[in-house]
Amino acid sequence: MRKLIKLNQSFILWIAIYPVVLCTPSHHIPAIEIQARENVQFFLEKKCCVARGDVCLKQGETQIVCQKIEIFFKDSVIHKVPEIHHIIATGNVVMRRGSSELKADDFIFYVDTQTFVAQSYSPTNVKFFQHDRQVSVQAQQIRYHLSTQKGIAKGCTRLTHAKGWLQSEEIFFVFSHTPSQSFNSVFPIDSLNKKGKLLAHAKGNVLVVYEDWKSSSKEAFYDQILDRIWLTGSVHAAKGTETFGITQNAILDLKKNCYRVKSSPACVSVLRIPVGQGISFKHRKRK
Repeated sequence: MRKLIKLNQSFILWIAIYPVVLCTPSHHIPAIEIQARENVQFFLEKKCCVARGDVCLKQGETQIVCQKIEIFFKDSVIHKVPEIHHIIATGNVVMRRGSSELKADDFIFYVDTQTFVAQSYSPTNVKFFQHDRQVSVQAQQIRYHLSTQKGIAKGCTRLTHAKGWLQSEEIFFVFSHTPSQSFNSVFPIDSLNKKGKLLAHAKGNVLVVYEDWKSSSKEAFYDQILDRIWLTGSVHAAKGTETFGITQNAILDLKKNCYRVKSSPACVSVLRIPVGQGISFKHRKRK
């Protein structure tokens, strides 16, 4: 016999989980409030709660709006304080939390790992915004870890920041203070992300627009603090109407107004563009 509890009106579901991932961590855990136009059902044997029809879930500063939401619990005993295992939201999903906003067709949130996976049926229908940082990501799928603020976007991906954008098949991005190991293995830079700014690593047919610069390469790494982009693999760059030859490795540094090219093992070519002056080209031999 299937156990079923059905409520046709809005209700408040009091749930305590450790730690509260969908809200700002605190000693007091706010309630989860679910409102649904059609119905809300509890399936005790399946350890889940299902709400349908213009669903709105709220907890603290977090809000999820969708057409259907499923909350899966670790235990079906209702007299205990239930712990959530994961949440699935489908149908025009919009999640808002502080200055962050996510839009997708499907959304899964895993409580223990504090990770969400958002995906869409079209190439760029997943949109993730960090409004306070002036950063947005468009992709077919985005996986993001809330605690470490690290994410990966796949499928026709574009990451837009205050000074331009990166476009590729796959982009790793992070806002936390400690860079991920994948960044260090490819770009061994000691000064990365001291202030928790954006780091982005794009792979596979990368296009970069950075103010009046444009480039294409196989990989690109962007550091928001340094205002610098590392490019590798069939690099081609242009500044306005000026174009530069193809190379394998280059660095675009807007703070120092220079585009540095590693042209061959025997020499290093440096293109310097001083502010308000013409272009000068220096070529020096390595010792």
